[in-house]
Amino acid sequence: MTQKSDFSSLPSQASSPLKIAIIGRIGSGKTALGTYLSGRGFPVLNLDAEVNELYKKNAVLRKQIGETFGVGVIAGGDVNHAALAKIVFSNIKELERLETLVYPLLFSEVREKIRNISRLRPLLRAIFIEGAVLNKCPKFLKELSRVWVVDAAEDVRRKRLKQRGLSAKDVNLRMELQENYPIPEGLPVLTIQNDGTLNDLQRETEKILESL
Repeated sequence: MTQKSDFSSLPSQASSPLKIAIIGRIGSGKTALGTYLSGRGFPVLNLDAEVNELYKKNAVLRKQIGETFGVGVIAGGDVNHAALAKIVFSNIKELERLETLVYPLLFSEVREKIRNISRLRPLLRAIFIEGAVLNKCPKFLKELSRVWVVDAAEDVRRKRLKQRGLSAKDVNLRMELQENYPIPEGLPVLTIQNDGTLNDLQRETEKILESL
């Protein structure tokens, strides 16, 4: 089920792709939607993957993370994701310290990738940027064309997270840390209720794509 904004009055985007954020709470199905859109040929920038790429290629960032959170979070020249997650997902202050280090670099990279894709593929209908962290970044959201919010009932999200291998304790911690931040005024918003199967999500996505 979707709740749609009226896009009929928006200016034509024929010469430049729409830039669409995919946001939502943990376990809602953002990544599943992004994966499907990627398979349909749309560029999808997954912000978790972008952060992992930053960790691998940016030695200065790795050094800062090691100095901030301890040498135990760096292993073999890369970030030890499990060790870092244990620290930041148990303490909101530690999470904020990590975000302060990562977000400026992350969004600089993402902006550059969006510019490059738009320049090389101007006839694309849309570029998608997917990630829960977008909820915390209204300044970046304002640069985009639209927002798609993926949602699901709490019991559905908990079940999906447990199926990923997260313990009940980890599920609670991550859900508690993920606040709902207001979407900037003026951005067209479409809500996708994703309580069903993957096939249900894909069918609903096809209906939405017809209106792009």
